[in-house]
Amino acid sequence: MKIIVVGVGKVGETLTRFISEEGHDVVIVDNDPMALQTVVDRYDVRGVVGNGASYEVLVEAGAQHSELLIATTDRDEVNILSCLVAKRHGVAYTIARVRNPEYSNQRSFYRDELGINLIVNPELETAREMIRLLTYPSASKIEPFADGRLDLVEVQVQEDSPLVGVALKELESKLNIQILVCAVERNGEAIIPDGNFVIQAEDIIHYTAIQEDLVKSFKRLKILKKPVKNVLIIGG
Repeated sequence: MKIIVVGVGKVGETLTRFISEEGHDVVIVDNDPMALQTVVDRYDVRGVVGNGASYEVLVEAGAQHSELLIATTDRDEVNILSCLVAKRHGVAYTIARVRNPEYSNQRSFYRDELGINLIVNPELETAREMIRLLTYPSASKIEPFADGRLDLVEVQVQEDSPLVGVALKELESKLNIQILVCAVERNGEAIIPDGNFVIQAEDIIHYTAIQEDLVKSFKRLKILKKPVKNVLIIGG
């Protein structure tokens, strides 16, 4: 895939590293020629010096032949405009880093009316991740999906867990919990289970449910750690 990354700060450089390692054709754009050259030398990508919201600069970056543009500068307006100009070039997918809540709260407008596929507010996503970790302290990982309506959690099954020896189709009748087990890791192998799959100790299960049922499942499966009751927040 041909991808343009606008802005090579910490976020832009990290994205460049990941997507270049996956073998994508990456072009980075930034006003700072020294910062740009550093990233070009480090990750073997092509660089274009200039404003990522400029039509001519995006032409030089090959936007007319690219499938994705990610705008990660520290200026929301530049990121939004970069995505709009990229859409005019025919770029199929655009992602904008937007930190101002006045903009990030209007995601549906930017998606439906302006065609920006995704608006990401890093501070908001960080806060949401902290809330998920406080809500599910027993989970190894928590991944939201369906616009945050559902969470996918990862839990390792202990030897004394009520799950041991239970087939997935019996979960609701035996344990009175409504969860959907999407995947299981056993001995380093990923398994997509059916209803007859029997859970064993040391399995790592990935399951989802609505938030209320997730909390209930932690209690009934005896994997709920001591809840966090006192929190100190530094920085406002």
